[in-house]
Amino acid sequence: MGFFDIIPNLLSAAVKAEITPVAVVKDVMDVSVGENPENTKSLIQSAERDISDIFEI
Repeated sequence: MGFFDIIPNLLSAAVKAEITPVAVVKDVMDVSVGENPENTKSLIQSAERDISDIFEI
């Protein structure tokens, strides 16, 4: 396991962090029509898993 094994998880977490504002807007729209806001929560949990995978290597 080397540095190059970390890159995919690091990039995935970075992309998810960048698109979090889009998920927040989607959740606001979902709440306004009476749906549950799940997008931001699932996106952050996924990024958290990617980061924890980095430290398991």
